[in-house]
Amino acid sequence: SAIVEAIRTKGRESLQLSVQELARLAGGYALGGLDVIKDDHGLMDQHFHPFQERVARVQEAIRNANAKTGRKTLYFPMIAGRFDQIEAQMAFAKAQGCAGALIAPMLIGPDTGFHLARKYGLAVMTHPSFTGTHFHDPEHGITPAMLLGRLFRVFGADISVFPNAGGRFTFTPDECQDLARAMREPLGDVKPGFPSPAGGMTIEKIDSLVAAFGDDAVFLIGGALMRHSPDPEIGARAFITAIEQAVSGGKAAE
Repeated sequence: SAIVEAIRTKGRESLQLSVQELARLAGGYALGGLDVIKDDHGLMDQHFHPFQERVARVQEAIRNANAKTGRKTLYFPMIAGRFDQIEAQMAFAKAQGCAGALIAPMLIGPDTGFHLARKYGLAVMTHPSFTGTHFHDPEHGITPAMLLGRLFRVFGADISVFPNAGGRFTFTPDECQDLARAMREPLGDVKPGFPSPAGGMTIEKIDSLVAAFGDDAVFLIGGALMRHSPDPEIGARAFITAIEQAVSGGKAAE
């Protein structure tokens, strides 16, 4: 099974950066060898972060890095807004050469983003924004595995981001394992997807992440990668080295 590494564009701090700076970071991460670079879910189409300018510049930076490395780092921009905006964003992302999109199904309607992603041939990474009230109490609602795993997968999620145990949120290890199984187990003719543990993850936790989820997962780190080094290429390489060592049974890089 292939390992997929993903990273947010500097977490919440991405809202403080110019489009040019985000593009520089994305290019550096691509040079460092990451497989997927995604927008932070707070990046939409704000006046200080116009969607088309951001997507065009970031995709161009990644394309240039790919030309140098011979790799194929992918970029998943955040898609959000009214229906007409969402469709225009999907079409623009496709035209720029993006291979996928980040969507929050409960913000835009569970089938809206998936329908448009299928229409434009884009892979889908889902974010759990606005889902917390469904499972904040075990006596209420629906389990994380059912909503973020099985239902999102049935709708069309290729990658489902969720807050891993031990991070900033309250999911238990058992809930995370149930969710991962829901993304992978046989489900009629529905293709399996990748679980993506996230939320306060660090390079130092890669050993435990690989032990818990194996190598058939998307390991997502945001702000911790920026804290590792101000040079995005160095941070990306450290991330990949940690995963490779964990998979091979070695100790993750400090």
